[in-house]
Parts: sequence; structure tokens; C-alpha cells
Amino acid sequence: MAAPHGPTDQQQRNARLDRFLSRAALLLIAIFLVIVGVGAIVGLSEDFGVAAVDNYPQLYIATALLMAIAVGLAIWSLFQNGESSGNRNKAWLLVGSTAAFAIGVLLVTFSVHLGATGGGRPNLSDVSVRPNSLVEVSFHVHADGVKNGKMIIAEVGAYRDKIPVGNDLAYRAVLRPNEAGKVDGTVSFSLKPNGANRLTIRARPDHGTADGADCDPSQAQEKLTCATVLLPE
Repeated sequence: MAAPHGPTDQQQRNARLDRFLSRAALLLIAIFLVIVGVGAIVGLSEDFGVAAVDNYPQLYIATALLMAIAVGLAIWSLFQNGESSGNRNKAWLLVGSTAAFAIGVLLVTFSVHLGATGGGRPNLSDVSVRPNSLVEVSFHVHADGVKNGKMIIAEVGAYRDKIPVGNDLAYRAVLRPNEAGKVDGTVSFSLKPNGANRLTIRARPDHGTADGADCDPSQAQEKLTCATVLLPE
């Protein structure tokens, strides 16, 4: 009686490759889930992470879909057979899974970067106005993520109610960023009130508009920051 034939060399290679790819799929699934879980916990516990989600929700929706696709492809690969064709399918599914996850990570990194840098949106702080024969005005302007070649415009307008007093602008300054794209400086000057009963201080990117003389939220543009100070009669 002839001895039964064992698996061929090709079948043994297919079986080894199948086991290797299956282990790789399980490892990838575990890594993906750990990274997603830790990233969600850390990101939502930090202010910049919450800001990024609020400001760029579409990026996070796309990221969630890519992460789900990555895990789904890795799981699908486990159901491929151990033959040559099945191993090829399994390898391509794992490649697609890794690529989807990498793109998702890049989207998260990009959105966090946008949220952290502020996109050139200026902030006003330490506003000080001391009326006298001359009105002494001082304020601080801060902005992150100002691109090369761009600048922040700081303007002060004097108004009698909503009517400009004298020229349209009582003061205008151009603030340029440093090498890191940051604007951080204090503006100080004096002006004659000439009957003005309010000052409006505005800070905006150079490509923005100065709408909203009285800081009306319905008029102000997205990246315009302003403050109105009432002067004593």
C-alpha cells in the first residue's frame, strides 16, 4: 500500500504565509484600536484638540471613516482562504488598511495643526484707554500661524455714536510675524478726541475686511477681532 502524500511544498509555504498575514492583521487591528482610543482620550482632554474638532468637524468625520475602513479591511483579510489567491488578497487588504489608517492620522495631524496655530486669527488683550486732553490708547495684539508675506493690521477709529470723527481711521499699524509665524506686540499712541465718544479697535489679517465699526457680530468678518471703548462726555 502506498503511503499517503503529505502537503506539498507550495501548500506548506501558503500555510506559513497565511499564518504570518493573519498574525499581522490581528496586530494591526490591536494597534489601530489602541492608537484611536489613546488619541481620542488625549485629544479631547486638551483645549487644542477640542478646538480642532469644533473648527474642522469635516476632517474628523473623514478621519473616523478612514479609521473604520482600516479596521474593516484588516478584519476582512482574516476571512481570506490560505491558498495563493487568498494570501494575495489578504496582503492587498492589509496594505489598503495601513494606507487608510496613515491617511487618517495625517488628517488628524493637519486639523490639530490648524487648530493650534489659529490660522492667523488675531486676538486683542490688555486694552487701555485713558482720557485726558489727549486720549492715551494701548492694546496688545497676538496671532499665531500668520503665513510668510502676510501681516496683521491694527486699526483704531474714533466715532461720535456711529459717525466717524475726522478721518475714517485715527490710527493704523502693520504688525509683521516673526520666523515662527507669530505676531505678539503692544501698540501705544495718543490722539485728540475731537468730540468722539467711542473708539473702536480692530485687528485683522491683511486680506480681511474692516466691516463692523461698532463691533456688531452680524457685520464682523470671521477673522476680525475688535473692541469698542466708550469715552466720557
